[in-house]
Amino acid sequence: MKTERLTLREIIPEDVPEVFNIFSHPEVMRYYDMEALTEPHQALEVIARFTDRYHKEVGIRWGITLKHSGEVIGTCGLVRKPHNRSAVLGYDLAAEFWGQGIMTEALRPLLTYAFDREVNRIEAMTHTQNTASQKVLTKLGFRTEGILRDYFYFKGEFFDLQCFSLLKKDFEI
Repeated sequence: MKTERLTLREIIPEDVPEVFNIFSHPEVMRYYDMEALTEPHQALEVIARFTDRYHKEVGIRWGITLKHSGEVIGTCGLVRKPHNRSAVLGYDLAAEFWGQGIMTEALRPLLTYAFDREVNRIEAMTHTQNTASQKVLTKLGFRTEGILRDYFYFKGEFFDLQCFSLLKKDFEI
């Protein structure tokens, strides 16, 4: 899939350096449910998990690449809940590309892709302090549904998550 500045494509083992750059950055991983990577081989394991989900038809995760260079600068994807015709959205972006509208641009075709394949509802959950991610979701038409108290357990602490959703009937391309 292509947008004005981006191409969304499969993440492959050759993308290890870029995936490591993204998933090893402390600020990118601040609200993520895994520790920041410390070794490049861990990026290969992350890629393998994404690939495994795709082959098991559980989800998809695409690399967000710059159209002009092909550099992977982020990822975005969905984990399917076929029994509910819904999916859970996830995404991340290298810190040096924050604040440029890239994630909003990347997620529009992903959402279109999902809604074109019998998904009726897409959910996203953010740490309550992750205002940047909340702004992205709001720009895309997601609505706040509420706070899930102590929903997220990480590094020995419980955290509240804010739940968002977007319905197919409310999505505007």
